[in-house]
Amino acid sequence: MENAKREGRGERERRKFSLSNRLLLSLSSVYNKKLDCEREREGRRKIEEGPQHYGTE
Repeated sequence: MENAKREGRGERERRKFSLSNRLLLSLSSVYNKKLDCEREREGRRKIEEGPQHYGTE
């Protein structure tokens, strides 16, 4: 009986862990997509502005 309770608790912990893992994975993929979009936008802006000349000659 005690063994069955312990097994049930372990299953519940495993389910909770897998849910939090999936949540973290989806959050990180959303964040990565956002970063990719920002990088792409930054690259487009640099191309539109053309070459930058640094210095005051």
